[in-house]
Parts: sequence; C-alpha cells; structure tokens
Amino acid sequence: MRDHSYKIAIVGTSGSGKSTLAREISEILECDHIELDGYAWEPNWTKKEDEVIVEDVSAACSRCQWVCCGNYSLTRDVVWGHATHLLWLRLPFPVVFWRLFKRTMRRIFTKEPIAGGNIETFKHQFFSKDSIFLWVLKTHWSRVRIYSKILSEGVYPSLKVVELRSQKQIDQFIEQLRKGDV
Repeated sequence: MRDHSYKIAIVGTSGSGKSTLAREISEILECDHIELDGYAWEPNWTKKEDEVIVEDVSAACSRCQWVCCGNYSLTRDVVWGHATHLLWLRLPFPVVFWRLFKRTMRRIFTKEPIAGGNIETFKHQFFSKDSIFLWVLKTHWSRVRIYSKILSEGVYPSLKVVELRSQKQIDQFIEQLRKGDV
C-alpha cells in the first residue's frame, strides 16, 4: 500500500469504462473496489431499498482507501463527500456506445454475472424498455449537464476533479498513478 490514502470516485455514462478503470486502480493501490451496481441490485433485477443502499455504501466509504464506480445520485453525497478524487470519464458518445455494445454482447454470450448476480440477455438488452442502450441514450448528455453544474457550484471543495475525455488521457492518468504523481 502507498502512504497516501486515496478515496477515488469514478463517474461517467454507462459503457464509459468506470468498472474497468476502478478494477485497475484498485489493483494498483491494493485497495477495495466499491461497485455501486453491486450494492443496488439483488437477483432477478430487484432493486434494494434506498435506505439499505445508502447504509451499505456509507459503511464501504468509511474505510481508509477505496475506488468507487457508479452514478447513483442517491449515494452521491456519501461517495463524493468521502472521496479525495473524482474521475469523470467524459468520453464521446460514439466511443461509449461502441464499448457498451461490445461489453453487452460479451456478457450476453458468456453469461457473466453482474450487479447482484444478474445476467444480461439479448431480449432484455435489445427488445425491452429497460435496455442499457436506451438508458445510455437517455442519460449520456444529461449526465454532462448535471455533473458540470454540480462541479461548477463548488459543493465538494476538497474533491480533486480529473476529467478524462479519451482513452489516451485515461492511460496517462494510470501511468501518473503508478508513479505516485496523482
């Protein structure tokens, strides 16, 4: 472990690479990876009660070092309030959509469990009002507006914000972190 205790929150639209980056950073820092989807969902895509989610995320964020990924407004004050750094993956929509498509197809075919042990299906992702693709179309640009507004208001003054707009910038951030320059 390093001398500095990092508490890193990673946000960005679905498919931007939050979980992948969080796993990589948690390995580098040898710290906990808090994936908000895992705290929010139970099997059969049953959402946990809000109070339970907040309580569980609060307990996880009370640890000395962690990397947390997710966009839940319900837990934003808890996560951002404890975090030392906020990484905002603000990638272009075509990049995000392509990554999302590849990830979803992989998960459908491999039956990789996610978010409380749930499995993505072709029918659910391509022929459902709950499709992740529809979700991204609804939320991609609104997240930019919301995060820009929150961050410009200075609600979290001690939070070091790093906006990453390309894979090259993400790779550079990882390299800086490895060197201890973050």
